[in-house]
Amino acid sequence: MMEAMAERKPLRVCRVCGLVALKEEDLEWFKKDRTCLYGRDNLCKKCRRRRGQEHYRANLRQYDENRRRWYLENEGRSYIREVQGVSRWYVIQNGRERPRSNVVMEETLGRSLESNEVIHHINEDTLDDRPENLQVMLRSEHSRHHATSPKQVKTHPFYRSGSQSSAWKGDHALPKSIRQRGYDRQRYLQQKREGSYGKS
Repeated sequence: MMEAMAERKPLRVCRVCGLVALKEEDLEWFKKDRTCLYGRDNLCKKCRRRRGQEHYRANLRQYDENRRRWYLENEGRSYIREVQGVSRWYVIQNGRERPRSNVVMEETLGRSLESNEVIHHINEDTLDDRPENLQVMLRSEHSRHHATSPKQVKTHPFYRSGSQSSAWKGDHALPKSIRQRGYDRQRYLQQKREGSYGKS
């Protein structure tokens, strides 16, 4: 009799919706060993998620004010941050985060950058933001430049030899439009490096 009562004793009970975990498998509905100021916080995953969303919505204005205050207090601050594997200097300007290279180039030019303009680092060092190392380029030109630059040719899996790269799957990895013109990978890369691709 006592064993049957012990088996029926719940392991966890959600204090919001009353969900009961009677078996070890039922504990998957709850967070694992979540502790709080007053001991274990008995909330199921669904109620915890709902409570977090309600807390965020209720304090959204406060979060925005804190973020705005942090940007205002750190106006002009510079720091390095890595985005998609590329390290850059960023600076807080007018309450928002901007790449330092953009700020330096705008001060040099005396105007703001257009939406289709980007800053190119001539020596390929993204941490070198000296004005003489910066160049304004259109987005299309910048993409084309880096797609055919020696550094990109060495590092991008598409341009490496098959023995060095497991990402290379053969000539069928070339775009269909290029394969239909009778190009294989070697001929395509050779003409691309020489600058004669598409001219014949």
